[in-house]
Order: sequence, then structure tokens, then C-alpha cells
Amino acid sequence: MAPLQLSSNLSSSFSGLSLFHISPQPPRSLRRRASVCRAAWQELAGVLVFSAIPFTAVKAIANSPLGESLQRRLEERKSFAAENAARFKAMSEKARKESYWYGEERPQWLGPIPYDYPEYLTGEYPGDYGFDIAGLAKDPVAFEKYFKYVVVGFLSYCSYSPYKCVVAIKGFSISF
Repeated sequence: MAPLQLSSNLSSSFSGLSLFHISPQPPRSLRRRASVCRAAWQELAGVLVFSAIPFTAVKAIANSPLGESLQRRLEERKSFAAENAARFKAMSEKARKESYWYGEERPQWLGPIPYDYPEYLTGEYPGDYGFDIAGLAKDPVAFEKYFKYVVVGFLSYCSYSPYKCVVAIKGFSISF
């Protein structure tokens, strides 16, 4: 049975009073719903075509002679970087060993005040002042993952603006 609706009908008035008549409404399945999206298929096709253009252009460049020469140059740079990676790693380790901010003698978060610092914080990561009241660094694998998330989050925050990125990288002496 269809739902009922009350409606006022002024033509059927009796003694100056209006009578209410019950009129049936069509079922919900037959009602026409207003769509939130009123885009035509041409507009949707245009969006799809224009969103595919950059991918198509990149694919065309990659398959062209220009793309092949770019690929060759990148492979040459990659081999050069791989050869120098060990040298840069050794320089990084040497700098870390000589740095005041790493190792057992690094500054602690309470300074000269005696405190039983956690043994699992050894000073191998930057910013390790021996402060871990939540115990997040107890699991070394999880701690390394958290540290990488912080670095990635920092760099993505810096990428909001090239100026912020340059200031952060120069200010904190971050090198890649």
C-alpha cells in the first residue's frame, strides 16, 4: 500500500472550513530522485581524456629515441652513484663517530642530573637524548620504522614549499 499524504483542498470547503483529503503518493521506487552529479557523458569523457594526456605523453617520450638516451644517462649515473656509495657511507660513519651528538657521551635530556637512562637508546640515531618514557624504541625494528616515518613526514612537510625545503635542509645540514 502506498504511503498517504494529507493535503488541503480549498474547493471542498464546508461551512467555511477546509477539509483535508488523503491522497496517495507513488512508491519510492517510482519517484525520480535528483542526482547530486549532473554531468553529461561528454564532460566525463573530457575529464578522462585530459587526465590521460600526461600519461600518454610520458609513454610516448619513454618509447622515443629521447627516452632511450635519457634511460642510458640515468643508468650511467646510477652506476657512478653505486660505485661511490661505499665511500660516502664510510665518510658518514666517520663523521658520526667524531660527532659530539652521537654515542655514549652525547648530551642527555636531563643534562648533568643523574637519571637511569634506557639501555636500548645508544645514541646511534640523531636526536637521541635518552628520553623514551613511552618505550617506543624498545623494539629496534619498530624504532627504525618510526624514525623513517618521521624523516619522510618531515621531508613531505618541507615539500609544501620549495623555500621551506631549502631552509630546512640547509638549516639542519641534511645531506642525501
